[in-house]
Amino acid sequence: MSNEINSTVMDNMRDNVHELWSMEGRPDLEDDCLQYCYDNIDRPVPVTMIEFLSSHCGQAMSSEDYKHMHKDALLNAKSKKAYDILKKRMDDDL
Repeated sequence: MSNEINSTVMDNMRDNVHELWSMEGRPDLEDDCLQYCYDNIDRPVPVTMIEFLSSHCGQAMSSEDYKHMHKDALLNAKSKKAYDILKKRMDDDL
């Protein structure tokens, strides 16, 4: 592939990834995703983006994880005041 064609393909891929990207505030992650797409240029961009994000979400916190952490904090509250604050937050969120 000539440099001009290669440059056009890369520009189009960058534009495609940017257009599909919906995670605001994480340009660093978008850059990594773009690099992953470049490395897998023979496959469709949406598929490689899903693969990339799936591989990076293994450590993500779910709503259930947060609820469990909140309940643990509630059970381990060291004072009545701390317990009341945590309980109110839990009741407000549910």
